[in-house]
Amino acid sequence: HVELEVPNSESTNRETSVGVAAKLGISQQTDDALLMCVGKQDREALSAIFRRYARRVRNVAYRILRDEQEAEDLVQEVFLFIFRSADRFNPELGSAASWIIHIAYHRAFDRRRYLISRHFYDGDELNDSTLTSAEARSTSLPLSPTMVDFLGKDLMKRYEQRLSPEQRSVIELYFFAGHTFDEIAEIMGASRMNVRSHYYRGLDRLRRYVLPEKFQTQ
Repeated sequence: HVELEVPNSESTNRETSVGVAAKLGISQQTDDALLMCVGKQDREALSAIFRRYARRVRNVAYRILRDEQEAEDLVQEVFLFIFRSADRFNPELGSAASWIIHIAYHRAFDRRRYLISRHFYDGDELNDSTLTSAEARSTSLPLSPTMVDFLGKDLMKRYEQRLSPEQRSVIELYFFAGHTFDEIAEIMGASRMNVRSHYYRGLDRLRRYVLPEKFQTQ
């Protein structure tokens, strides 16, 4: 069981907790509405988001980090980041679920790259026969590439503007984490059909709006 520790903050908006959350009841609010409340430092809304997504975030963390304690620690880190940064969430650009999973994915990979640099996975762990093929692929290189490595900073801005969070998450999980569509569906809590749709639509938008003309095909 993971206990979420939220830092004290003078900017905590108590009216939000007692007002908006009390009108509908926390359990009845949508994820998007809860994140908007978290953006105003509503701790009760954060706790509700944590209850809904902690397990899913942990699954992402464990699939990438392959360590129980590291996965638990990352859950804390992700939700503390959400507490501080939820005001950046824009429901017009994607769902709360995809935003949270996208954060979890990037935080987990940042942590994995750090652990690899500290030789955390040296020794017998990399030869563990219980590794799935996707996990084995994701740890086969000392430092796996990321979308920033692939596109560069300039094209990365266009990539973030043109592709939805769902499309970005699927493409990155597929290409850079080595997950299958079925595994991505489990990580994101989506159907395989939706994952395939995000993948192919994302690739199309990547080709048409992001990549330089020399990489595009007619």
